[in-house]
Amino acid sequence: MTEEECNAARRERPVWRFADGRIAWFNGARLTIGDVEVPELRHGCYPCGLGLESGTPNGYYDFGRERYFASRALGLRGERVWIRPGAWLTRKREDYRLFDPDTKAFAPALGFAGEDEVCAILDDGRVAAFRRGEGMLLVAPETGDLTRLAMPPGFEGGGALERFRAPARTPGGRRVFMLCKDGRIESPPTPYLSAYARLDGDALVATAAVEASISLLGCPTDDTVLVHDGRAIYRLRFGSDVKEEIWRVR
Repeated sequence: MTEEECNAARRERPVWRFADGRIAWFNGARLTIGDVEVPELRHGCYPCGLGLESGTPNGYYDFGRERYFASRALGLRGERVWIRPGAWLTRKREDYRLFDPDTKAFAPALGFAGEDEVCAILDDGRVAAFRRGEGMLLVAPETGDLTRLAMPPGFEGGGALERFRAPARTPGGRRVFMLCKDGRIESPPTPYLSAYARLDGDALVATAAVEASISLLGCPTDDTVLVHDGRAIYRLRFGSDVKEEIWRVR
């Protein structure tokens, strides 16, 4: 296989897909956005909201700003960081704050309770957070406005949007999240469930649930996902209970 063919194959499995159609992927060890390499980032970095955090060297890449920020220049000390449009979201102990990486100024992040778990950052800057006893909320941290996100049947009171991974998207740019519920810890126990859901406005349109841990292989269309559970590959459709098995280990 030629180098050009290898690069074409890597582009088919991008680590990041933007709403405007751009993709980010690893060309060997280098992170590449479109055809432009980001020299500061290599394999070993991981998503933090709408950006990446790297350990060597330690820093952050903001996809919206198209800029790398070295940790030593930011002066953050012990904060968990989620990159978002405008000010980033940070957490230290149970204190959520907004942080402007350009001015290094902090401001209060409104609408959060200390025990909230951040699950995802949306393109408009809202934060999907899980709050015990209330479920999934969309929080606008500049204003404190809250929107309750109804979970699909079977995931009420427990399901969680996929945490701390690169945002998956359909070819048309819609965000896709993994849902999971570990019913084994309930009384009486119920099956472990996983599914994927497409965000349409402020509503989740889910696929059929699978009684196993599943991983996303890709979104061939706006209406379908391919997943595997370690034994078989399934085609699932948003808004449908149909689970189509298309390959199984023999």
